[in-house]
Order: sequence, then C-alpha cells, then structure tokens
Amino acid sequence: MVELLVDQAGEKQLIVIFTESSTAPDVLKVTDKRSLQLQFRRIRTGNKMILPSEQWRKLSSNYTIGDGYKIIIERISSTDQYEMVEILSQATTLYQYQIKATTMALLQKTVEQRDLEQLAVTEPYDSEPIPNAATSRSLTVIDERRRPWTFDYRVTRRGRVLSGPQWQNFIRDNIVRVGDTVSIERNDGHGYPAE
Repeated sequence: MVELLVDQAGEKQLIVIFTESSTAPDVLKVTDKRSLQLQFRRIRTGNKMILPSEQWRKLSSNYTIGDGYKIIIERISSTDQYEMVEILSQATTLYQYQIKATTMALLQKTVEQRDLEQLAVTEPYDSEPIPNAATSRSLTVIDERRRPWTFDYRVTRRGRVLSGPQWQNFIRDNIVRVGDTVSIERNDGHGYPAE
C-alpha cells in the first residue's frame, strides 16, 4: 500500500513511492468514471512512479486536489493490477479508480563521463517520430532527487537529439555526478532512450 501526501511540489508533478513489498510496474494506466485517462510512469528501477505534469493538471483540475490531500494506492492481491482506492481531503471525499499495469520502455539514463559535456538521445523503436522544427522541442529531466529540469534540444541528420547548453546547467545546479541515474521524457509525455 502507498500513502502519498500531496504537497506544494506535487502540484506540478505527482510522484508516488511504492512500499518495498509492492514493486512498481513500468506504467500504471488509470481510468476513472469520467473517462479521464492518466498514466503513472516508473522513473527508475524500483518503486518510484511519476505522473507527467500535464496529466497531473488534468487530475487536479477534475478533482481540485491540492496541498494536504492524501492518495492511497493498493495492489490487487495475486495480480498485476493496482487500484487508487482513496483521495482524501479534510472532508474525506472518496474517489474510485481502476489501475491496470502495462509494460512500456522508459528512458532511464546512468550518467557517464561523456554525458557531462553533452547528452545524446535517440528515438525509441515504438515511439512517434522525433519532432521536426515546427513542433515543441524540449525535454524534461528528473534526477534521483526528483527535481524536474526542462531544456531544449536539436535534431541532427542521423535523427539523434542532442542537449543544448541547459544540460550543463542541470549538471551544475543539481550536482549530478558520473553514476547517477536521471530520467528523461519529452514535454508531451513521450519518453526517449539515451545513449
């Protein structure tokens, strides 16, 4: 079981930490009675899940979830399914969710020495094409301390995406070192694997 107390940081990106006895799947797909579609994604190997910021905005706007709310998630016994059983406010308002676990490749990057200068990102096999210049071009990085950072990228002839100068700021400001784990997703929620 997970009990998550929503705080000010959670108003932008909701992060769920599963208990040790309940390992998080790659993706949790959430559908509620109002057909609101949400996906929690695992941000690294283990028990940490994140709800991308644009989906968190949908959830918080539909249910006016804010500071001080508690969210409880339980795994259905002997299955790979999960259930968000309660969202509690001071008025103890209860909402029911059905959560189904699926498999999805996520970008998890262990920082190497060469990445301290420039991070190379490639398109996954099962993803949409890398966007062209007419689309939004930014990536969101989340380090092990769960701080989001957005930076621009450019597309090369070989279809690779390379970080801009903001990556060096991320290294500097977050004190990222070789061996640290970071997670990266495109700003529309589609993840890209890195090399």
